[in-house]
Amino acid sequence: MITCLFIFSGFQACYTPAAKTTVAPASAEKPSPVIIQADRATIQKVDDWLRRLPAQNQEEAEKIFTEMLQAGPPAVHELGRRLAVPGEADDSLVRYAIDGLVTLSGKPGHETQKESLADDLLKLAAVSQQDEIARFLLEEVQYVVGKKHLARLATFLKDPGLTDYALRAMLRVKGPELEKILVDYLTRLPAEASLSLIQALANLRSREAAPKLRALATSSDPAIRNAALAALAEIPDPAAEPLLASLPTLSSHQERRLALELYLRFARRLAEEGLKERALDIARRMTEIFTTREEAPLRCEALNLVVAIVGEKSIPDLIKAVWSEEPSYRQQALELAREYRWPGLLKELAENLDGLPPVNRAAVIEFLGNLENGVKTEIIEPYLDDPERVVRLAAIRTVFKLKKEQAGPLLLARLNTSENEARLILELLRTLKPDYYLGPIKENFARFTDGIKIVVLQILSELIGPDWKKEVLAASNSENPELKKAATECLFQTVDGSDLAWLVDRYVSLEDPSLSPAYQKAIVSALGKIQDSNIRQKTYLGLVSKKTGKERAELIRLLPQVGGAGSLDLVVRHLNDRSPEIKAAAVAALGNWPDFEASSHLLDLIKKSDNRTFRYLAFQGLARLMKDISTEKEIKVRVLDELKRLAIYPDEKNFLLTAWASVRDERSLKEIAAFFTDDNLRERAALLACRLARPVAGEKGLSGFETIMILKRALALLKDDLEIEETEIYLDTLLRQEGFRPLFNRQDLHGWKGLVADPVQRAKMAPEELQAAQQKADEDMRQHWKVVAGELVFDGKGHSLCTVKDYCDFELFVDWKIEPGGDSGIYLRGSPQVQIWDPAQWPEGSGGLYNNQKNPNKPLKRADNPVGSWNTFYIKMIDERVTVYLNGELVVDNVVMENYWERDKPIYRCGQIELQAHNTPLYFKNIYIRETR
Repeated sequence: MITCLFIFSGFQACYTPAAKTTVAPASAEKPSPVIIQADRATIQKVDDWLRRLPAQNQEEAEKIFTEMLQAGPPAVHELGRRLAVPGEADDSLVRYAIDGLVTLSGKPGHETQKESLADDLLKLAAVSQQDEIARFLLEEVQYVVGKKHLARLATFLKDPGLTDYALRAMLRVKGPELEKILVDYLTRLPAEASLSLIQALANLRSREAAPKLRALATSSDPAIRNAALAALAEIPDPAAEPLLASLPTLSSHQERRLALELYLRFARRLAEEGLKERALDIARRMTEIFTTREEAPLRCEALNLVVAIVGEKSIPDLIKAVWSEEPSYRQQALELAREYRWPGLLKELAENLDGLPPVNRAAVIEFLGNLENGVKTEIIEPYLDDPERVVRLAAIRTVFKLKKEQAGPLLLARLNTSENEARLILELLRTLKPDYYLGPIKENFARFTDGIKIVVLQILSELIGPDWKKEVLAASNSENPELKKAATECLFQTVDGSDLAWLVDRYVSLEDPSLSPAYQKAIVSALGKIQDSNIRQKTYLGLVSKKTGKERAELIRLLPQVGGAGSLDLVVRHLNDRSPEIKAAAVAALGNWPDFEASSHLLDLIKKSDNRTFRYLAFQGLARLMKDISTEKEIKVRVLDELKRLAIYPDEKNFLLTAWASVRDERSLKEIAAFFTDDNLRERAALLACRLARPVAGEKGLSGFETIMILKRALALLKDDLEIEETEIYLDTLLRQEGFRPLFNRQDLHGWKGLVADPVQRAKMAPEELQAAQQKADEDMRQHWKVVAGELVFDGKGHSLCTVKDYCDFELFVDWKIEPGGDSGIYLRGSPQVQIWDPAQWPEGSGGLYNNQKNPNKPLKRADNPVGSWNTFYIKMIDERVTVYLNGELVVDNVVMENYWERDKPIYRCGQIELQAHNTPLYFKNIYIRETR
């Protein structure tokens, strides 16, 4: 194992043990305090407190925690007994209760109880056999410990798994007592524990620890050595400077960087201690030593320290940094200049621009432009003509920032210089109102180079309107393919209805297919300018009629965007055209038709065609039309009923599934559920069913018992955890609406008890005997039945789990899961059983009334989901008869359940429900019951 400790900012020391540590386990090092065994009354009180948590409001919570605190150590120790390692049981409410006690005891007036609580938590941590639990207790105790607890906390330091947690608690009680204990333990701990202790002493700036740390700084263990050096830098120990100063020359590249970082930290701490001259000398040397790009952040820190120590006297240092070739170091100098804005510094920067290298000159120009009232525009404007592009671009940005709208004429005059500068100028001008720049650009557009025209059309495309028609049309006729494409993509914003004819002619004769989308968009835009729909349709259809072959096919594809009955009739007529191109275009147009009137034609196309592509487009079109909110559900359902009989291929069934999912009602949900048996579509069908049934914004969800049954089936097929969670939440709402109530609250075992014998033996017991037996059974039950992540989990040992209440006639939902070889069952009225087992060993499957001898005892079919997956029972018991659905499939149909315990008698009229334990791990959740009268 590798134990890493991150010390201060970025310094890392890692310890790799050569062999297993020989330190005694925590339990051997800790004392063995006496833990109070709670009596039954205290146990019942704790049960009651936990059931009331989390409280409904702050007042109720404080009342509960006050009662706990007043109950003293027995209650705290009982809470500690109920702590569990994550994954074994859900102890979240116990941890919440302990946290609440800690919070309350920290308030004024609870000083005595605070001290007692700290004692109890430390006792519990000391006897815990699980480090995770001990760590939790030490995390909590840090808020209530005092000086008297330091010695007891120190006993945890030698356990590497608890060292950090004990230290955090101890550091809450700062003072000479703490420093003395930590220094004393410094050389007594194993290496992996020492690292944390060294860091703690560094945080305390412990001068007393310095001699020991200097000795450790020469350790052969690199982790200990580096940690000690870091601590000496943090304290800071002046006697350690020679050692820190020599490190960079003795180290590898990585070690050099870490050593220099420590040396810089040492300088910063010296400055804080008032040793500024020594710190300044180190910091200035650091700005010279750091030369690589990787060391630039440290170089910046060194420069920050120089400025912090000498203030305005650091101007020469900053000017020197501005000349640096390292961008981040140069930028840091400018950031410091912006922060302090010393007049002498700004004046020197402005006067020495010409002498700077181009990149540095550009950086300073932008820096000066970002200062409020920091520089006059006249100083920057000459650099618009600088021979270096990087400087010109910086000058453009700076001039615009300084002059805003007034910069327009100056920048527009430079628009035709280079594409990079034009792009920047236009992007800047776009932040202003178009009135400031759009007119001059249009006026000069014809004089621009092709490259500049392309930039203008691309950047200003959204602002170009009908008044740009002349310029855009001219550019669209260019021999330059890039300019032609840029102009064509702007056509739609300049055309009107009078342009339709030439647009259509150009579109159908295009040689470059990449221009087709832009011409289609322009044609649609021109059509939209014709307000009268009849004229619009007549005009376009007239143009279509003049074309033949491929040209007509291209225009037919646009008919869905023209719309109208005449256009639809034309499309339908061409479905049987002798030209394959025209026929394919008509099918594509019909598949994209926006109005539901096309649905009957799409159905006819599917009935008459065996062309897979045509059928695909028709199914796709119908699935899309089902989203039309203006069409009544009944009309959609009639179409889908007919479509259902026509779906043959997997992709067609997938479209049909999508179509049903667009119609929100119970009928659609049933149709989607029919796909649960389709190997290719079951998972998608389950997801669509859940989304269809759940409420969405503005719409209620589906309801009713049949919806519950379908969602239960769907849940077993879902893979996405969030979808499962949201569906289970909605199912809880539906079940409660239908009169069901949860038997399992997903938090604890409230409402459940351990198994005592069988109904015959229980009936013979005296009340006192039954009570004692029940108490023993409950204790056994808590050892083996746990709540983990909202699930009821049985570890495969112990006995069955029973409801506290008896039930007569009822309906029951229960989700269950087993592992390979698993065996269990649901006892009804205390009698076995609706069978659960692994169908790999028992091929008939689960759900049968296994113990019947006279009446059927096997399921009607095998309906189990794969082992390891969740299954759902719906069980209905009225009088003697039982009906069982497994995963939505009927497996027991109104069968008489026999009395296993007394064969000569009918089944008991009422009794407890039991989850059978049969020596294999089991999982249950979502248990709901509805009593029937």
